[in-house]
Amino acid sequence: MHRHHLLLFLYICCFSIIARGQTRPKVWEALPFELNSSVRTFYADPFQDRVIISGFFWKIDSTPVNNAISFDGQTYTKLGGNQDLYDATCIMHFEGQYYYGGFGGLFTWDGDTTWTPIQTDLLVNDMKEIDGELVVGGLWSTDSSRPYDGLAVWDHERGTWESFHGFEHIAPSPPR
Repeated sequence: MHRHHLLLFLYICCFSIIARGQTRPKVWEALPFELNSSVRTFYADPFQDRVIISGFFWKIDSTPVNNAISFDGQTYTKLGGNQDLYDATCIMHFEGQYYYGGFGGLFTWDGDTTWTPIQTDLLVNDMKEIDGELVVGGLWSTDSSRPYDGLAVWDHERGTWESFHGFEHIAPSPPR
């Protein structure tokens, strides 16, 4: 019985590929270079027609890199200057700036080699644009008396953190 379901599934998949005019399914293609370790995150940059890749790698083929590269489909470019970027969990473009978050905090990037720290005493798990705001998810507390655990909004114009839609605490603080 399971064999018949599998054959039916394969028939439907193959038929749908042929019906769309494809003669064979697309396959994964290897990058034209070799990373010596794993990729952690990447960002498809529509503004520069490239992919920004970050991870635990420190060499491409035999060339040293700082855990981040830009790849335009043909060649790669080392990113980061002297900043080690192994700990990235997310990269995005917001309001004309690139943002890079990870275990080392939140940084802005000029799109070339300069990384500027916004805050380094936080763990950034993810960030998204929501209603025109840069919402950052992670764990940290600010220098003020208002901790932001869970989610906060980065006000790039004033250079300050704000609560996410009025919530000062989204998740309980971890034991300290």
